[in-house]
Amino acid sequence: MTIKYTLEFIKVDAPIIKPDSGKYTSNQKIEATAASDTIIYYTTDGTTPTTKSKKYKGAIDMPKGDSIYYFIAVNAEGVVSDVTTRVYNFTPEYSKTYDEALESLKRSIGGMDIIFNDNDDGDIYNFEYREIAEISDKYYYIISCEMTTKKKQN
Repeated sequence: MTIKYTLEFIKVDAPIIKPDSGKYTSNQKIEATAASDTIIYYTTDGTTPTTKSKKYKGAIDMPKGDSIYYFIAVNAEGVVSDVTTRVYNFTPEYSKTYDEALESLKRSIGGMDIIFNDNDDGDIYNFEYREIAEISDKYYYIISCEMTTKKKQN
């Protein structure tokens, strides 16, 4: 007599992650989807996710610079999917270069009878780059302006 056994292994599909790995210059949301009977977990520190890792709850803002994400899906029986990995480089693209921003600033205040270089009878304005600030998903150059008055007061 021969007894035949059939073993069925449940396989959980790996989560689908969008966008694909790559370089990005505009804000992106990282979105994960998997079978409805699974929970998605992820890490960003280079380790393989487990059920003790962060639970995916919704779209994640892609951070600036280089980042790496690992995702798994786990079903109710504890069966774990393969790992899905995504590697991103997000470098915001600015609408103006620093030099363009500085020239635009000079043109904007140029109508105020300001002299931008040192001469015998004008004011001196020094412009210094401070930082790039993000305000409401837009990027702004923060430039300080220091004035030295050379005009003689009567």
